[in-house]
Amino acid sequence: MCRHSQNLEYFSVYSNLLSGEIPQSIGECSRLQTLLLQFNQFTGPVPKQIGNLSMLVDLYLGDNNFKGEIPGEIGELRNLEYLTLDEVGTLSWTKSDDWKHSKTIGELFFSGGAILGCKHVYRSDSGYHLQYVNFENSLGSRKSHHWKSTINHGPTSPKSWCNSAGTEQPHWSYTRFHFKCLSLTRLSLVANKLTGHIPNSLGKLEFLHFLNLGENDFTSESSDMSFLTSLTNCRSLRTMWIQNNSFSGYLPNSIGNFSSSLEQIDASNSGIKGIIPKEIGNLSSLQSLYMDNNFFTGFIPTTIIGLKNLQVLSLIGNNLSGLIPDDICYLSYLGELTLSKNKLYGPVPACLSNITALRYLNLDSNELNSSISPSIGGLRDLLRFNVFSNFLSGQIPGEIGNLRVVTSIDLSSNELSGGIPSTITGMNNLINLSLSHNRLQGPIPDLLGNIISLERLDLSHNNLTGAIPKSMEELQHLEYLNISFNKLTGEIPNGGPFGHFNYQSFISNDALCGSPRLSVHACRSDNHHKRLKTLLRVLLIPLAIVSTVFALTASVFLIKRRRKNKVPTQIDLLRTIEGAFKSFDTECEVLRNIRHRNLTKVVSSCTNLDFRALILEYMPNGSLEKLLYSQNEVLNLQQRLSIMIDVASAIDYLHYGYGTPIVHCDLKPSNVLLDESMVAHVSDFGIAKLVNAEDSEVQTKTLATFGYIAPEFGSEGLVSTRCDVYSFGIMLMETFTRKRPTDDLFTGGLSLRSWINDSYPHSLIHLVDATLIEPQEESLEKKVDCITLIMKLALDCSVELPGERTNMKDALATLQKIRKQFF
Repeated sequence: MCRHSQNLEYFSVYSNLLSGEIPQSIGECSRLQTLLLQFNQFTGPVPKQIGNLSMLVDLYLGDNNFKGEIPGEIGELRNLEYLTLDEVGTLSWTKSDDWKHSKTIGELFFSGGAILGCKHVYRSDSGYHLQYVNFENSLGSRKSHHWKSTINHGPTSPKSWCNSAGTEQPHWSYTRFHFKCLSLTRLSLVANKLTGHIPNSLGKLEFLHFLNLGENDFTSESSDMSFLTSLTNCRSLRTMWIQNNSFSGYLPNSIGNFSSSLEQIDASNSGIKGIIPKEIGNLSSLQSLYMDNNFFTGFIPTTIIGLKNLQVLSLIGNNLSGLIPDDICYLSYLGELTLSKNKLYGPVPACLSNITALRYLNLDSNELNSSISPSIGGLRDLLRFNVFSNFLSGQIPGEIGNLRVVTSIDLSSNELSGGIPSTITGMNNLINLSLSHNRLQGPIPDLLGNIISLERLDLSHNNLTGAIPKSMEELQHLEYLNISFNKLTGEIPNGGPFGHFNYQSFISNDALCGSPRLSVHACRSDNHHKRLKTLLRVLLIPLAIVSTVFALTASVFLIKRRRKNKVPTQIDLLRTIEGAFKSFDTECEVLRNIRHRNLTKVVSSCTNLDFRALILEYMPNGSLEKLLYSQNEVLNLQQRLSIMIDVASAIDYLHYGYGTPIVHCDLKPSNVLLDESMVAHVSDFGIAKLVNAEDSEVQTKTLATFGYIAPEFGSEGLVSTRCDVYSFGIMLMETFTRKRPTDDLFTGGLSLRSWINDSYPHSLIHLVDATLIEPQEESLEKKVDCITLIMKLALDCSVELPGERTNMKDALATLQKIRKQFF
């Protein structure tokens, strides 16, 4: 390869997608100092002839598909300073001492690869020269099958690394990981599923300035996380990332002893508990502090005022309480303040307007009260303002309109009142605006259409009145609109983005009118109303006279006819009675031979020539229908799911647990009774049918309850077990939305099923019974996921074609799986 270019010093084929093997003749390039082979598709072994390149300083082999061993000859390269082996394929280490000659290696990468059988890297005094160790995403790789045979306790690390004592060890262990690489400046072991304790010997790395131990499963050797105390000896340390571990300890007070050089700390998601030590205020050079999703308690220390250079403070998802200290207002370089998901109370500090550098202010999901200070308008460069789910009250200050560059404002789920300030129409960069679940009144600002950048707008669940501004047709980028559950009136605009919104955006605004596809009343023109009034005046008096004469004539005729037809009426009454007796006999025949805990138990019967009745077991909690629509009692999500599992169990028994399949034919909430333990029992078998097999059909002229009846049952009188499945699907929808299939909402071709289907899966939260979901609750996402799975089953049960519906056995299994998953 180098026969005609023996003076070649630099050779790079970086990122060319080259394939094949590296030629052995590479070893002839005797003057080569830099060899870059990264980001290709080279295969085969790494040529051992590379060991002949005695002047080589930089060797980059990463991101290829090599196989075989890493040649020990590379260890003979006395001038080698940089070696990268990230994503190399499936190379394995040789058990060779040749690496002892690499006395000047300064940077060694093993990032994200699948290096197999790493029993021994090298052991010698050469470790004193190592400056950069990077094992990102490589140790214990899932791709490596050799780990199972060589390591018994999960991913580990080489005992012999940088250990001048130098006794070869067969396995790796973090508990005895000795650091004598005194020249090491960067150490990264991120994302390796590593366990054990972080050794205190890290503190001996006096030149260390970058440390990344994140995304492993490290634990702390002591409750006060002593390794942090040892790291305070690393006087050059600037970056310390220990996020996503399992420490379960307390931050030591010694954290304040870190040198003034420390600039970044990320200790998020690491199980740290206790208070934030006041000594943290000593870290005067700190620029970013992330300690999200731990178990910190107590107050935010006022000593935070000492972090003069802090740019990011993020403490999401802890148990911090108390007031937000005014001391934060003195951090003049702060660009992001995120204190979401804690238990902070009191006001949003008015002095935050002093932090002119602030770009992101996230205080959502706390217990903040009081009003929003007009001083918020002083943050003229703020990009995001989020106080979702607090207890903020009072009016939205008009000064909020001064946030001219803001892109997202979320004030939802508070107790804000008054009107929407018209000043928001000047926010030309606003993309997301959510004011939902408050007590806002008055109209939507007429000039809302001026915010042409708006993509998401949620004003739902307020007391807004008046018309929807016609100017909103100009919002060409608007993708999501929710103004439901208000008191809006007038015509819904139909231009611009309104062409792709559906009825969900407007529900529970009874005085709105518009297109039939939006499930609202059709709008009537003024001319139509005038013509109607004139017509009524012309016809009213003559109509009244004619109606009176007709009523008198009809009364006389009916009296005479009743006298002549007295006997036939009695005969008709008897036929009614005969039908009831037939229904009673059917119910007795069904109940005589079936037994199941979720079917109504018959205690006795009462029968004579004039009267027949079944005496059923008393159910103190009444029917499911009664509880669903009660104003005083509320069924929670788990109760409703359990009830529907009970119903599914009963119907599964009727379809599969008896010699001949039984079709209930009238499954609905009023026929589901609840005992003292809230166990559901299916009742009323008056129109039940016996069929030969699961998919068999019988024909009947008896119809079930409108809204729950399967299409083939209602149109052709065909009854099969799939009819019960359809009714069960409708019951599932009603149980979790608290909407009857006969609700006034369902007109003009809209049904309960299509209402659900049009919202599935992304907008279901707007249709679910409001008593089941609180927007500020921690388990909101879990509940929505649970209900989404239930509604998926409901849709599968209520498919129009019987053959495409799921069966009750599978429906029961699905519900049981959902309960196990979420409860």
